[in-house]
Amino acid sequence: MAGLKLMTQGGYVPRVAAHLLQDNEAQRAINTKLYAGDLRSWQKPLPVYPSFVVPTDTGSIYRGKNPSGDQRWIAWSGDVDVALNPIVDDTNPMSIYYTGDGSPKKTNSDLAGLVQGTSPVNYLNMGVPAPVGAPTLSQTGGSGARETRVYVYTYIQEFGGISEESGPSPISAEINCHINHAVDVTGFSAPPTLHQNITKRRIYRSATGTGSTTLLFVAEIPLSTTTFVDNVAAAALGEELGTLMFEEPPADLAGIEAHPSGFLVGFVGNELCMSEIGAPHAWPTAYRLSIGAEIVGIGIFGQSVAVMTRGFPYIVTGLTPESMSPEKIPDLEPCIAKRSIASDNTGVFYASPNGICVIGPGVTGLTTGAIMLRDEFRKFNPSSLIAGIYAGKYFAFFNQAEEAIEQGCLILDRTLPASPLSISTLTAKACVVDIETANFYIVQTDRIEAWEGDPDNNLPYEWLSKRFIFTYPTNLGAIEVDADFNNIADAEALQRRIEEIIAHNQALFATGVPLEGSLDDVPFNHFQFNGSILTTIPNQIDDRYLFVELIVDDKPIHLEAYSQSGVYRLPATYRGRAFEVRIAGNIECRYVKMAETAKELKTL
Repeated sequence: MAGLKLMTQGGYVPRVAAHLLQDNEAQRAINTKLYAGDLRSWQKPLPVYPSFVVPTDTGSIYRGKNPSGDQRWIAWSGDVDVALNPIVDDTNPMSIYYTGDGSPKKTNSDLAGLVQGTSPVNYLNMGVPAPVGAPTLSQTGGSGARETRVYVYTYIQEFGGISEESGPSPISAEINCHINHAVDVTGFSAPPTLHQNITKRRIYRSATGTGSTTLLFVAEIPLSTTTFVDNVAAAALGEELGTLMFEEPPADLAGIEAHPSGFLVGFVGNELCMSEIGAPHAWPTAYRLSIGAEIVGIGIFGQSVAVMTRGFPYIVTGLTPESMSPEKIPDLEPCIAKRSIASDNTGVFYASPNGICVIGPGVTGLTTGAIMLRDEFRKFNPSSLIAGIYAGKYFAFFNQAEEAIEQGCLILDRTLPASPLSISTLTAKACVVDIETANFYIVQTDRIEAWEGDPDNNLPYEWLSKRFIFTYPTNLGAIEVDADFNNIADAEALQRRIEEIIAHNQALFATGVPLEGSLDDVPFNHFQFNGSILTTIPNQIDDRYLFVELIVDDKPIHLEAYSQSGVYRLPATYRGRAFEVRIAGNIECRYVKMAETAKELKTL
């Protein structure tokens, strides 16, 4: 007896020859949703509501918020990285820091504007510059004991409801002054105003005694004040200056990420840069680490920063910026596409020349080695990959590939222990996983779409089985198909309902009755305010179908569209040794069996 049983269909394994695949593995798996064992396809994406157009050169998107807390989609033309402000601003629904759009920037709901699908209308520079001029000191009159003092001042910038303090000005010249007499502090330099919102200065002076440079808080003054009269007693001085090491971030800072300890991380060249905890605008030089190769991108998991370079990758671990310690990973897996980097709490994934690599808790190195070799991975044009992690799966969109499709998405399901790879025909030039809703959004052309946003329509899938080799020429004369054919009837019923609604609307439109209705014409709340008396038309429904094709010795023998589960005849006019089965459709296919006779199907 000879037969085939295709159940628990798995993914695509290009590394293995077609005749050596496991029985459930595929030569090709396109738009197949690998998680239930049977064949299912992904639901189609759907534009977000309300729909709007984004620029055709959109390269990065972010789901922010407007001042009312409603979604405000931000779109940039380049590769932009976004990190949430680690400081909670109760006055503003959105506060973000971002790199990749020129110099490092920050914006919030009030600054970003309201127009959907555009870059922020306004922003502030990420850092707060330190004053460039030292204060000038003078004292006239006075008597009694003296002390030597020095002064500095800082700028205060208002970012939403957050006050950000700069590093200090150059230190003043010493003044030997009478302790009990006021010192006039002047000579304040004017702060820059372009993309800054500096509103105040804070003045500090050395502690009483010998001119020590321990600097204590004296006062906070409006920016308009040009002379401050310091008559504050030593006992009334405040806290010590805490921004001595504060600096602006490097002008070419890239790849910004948020560390769970409350500071931001980025990179420049081969340096990993970190901000002060609780002060994302301040990036001390002391918190920079030199890495052994040029950095391509970074990702964060747990308390660790995965650093992908043009050579060996690194893991940098620590709880605070000053305690971060780098460790070189011995696997030579250089990153060849910054935008292929995607991370979640299980690790950081990225593309090397050899395949998809992972850096995570207790695991590093190539994760696709058992699925594909370097030559197979090269066909996906890995330098073009744009990736995100969603629902336990790594999505990497590619273009100009040499695979079964030229543009699409490589999907690696990290929850499957075997054959976790499939391909989708969907493309994207930008993608993001929203941290509040955990929804996945993509841009294919000029719209932001929700992945699997259409509950009524599925993408068409195609699944090609392994190449089954029989020891002698065989004729498989019977096939059994089991699928969710009720879905076909449901779709047909819904399509008829849509056609009825369209006909009803057309008839109503032809009467000439005002489409907005008339006042007092129907009970209150019968219609949506400012709405129409026409019935809303649901999404159009695609035709549902399932095809099964039998290929024997590389020749198509049988192609049939099936509409209900059951046993059917296959042609009796052929014999062959090499059998392949292609299943295509957009409804759930549970299994396909083939045997020499219908009776033998029951034994499979």
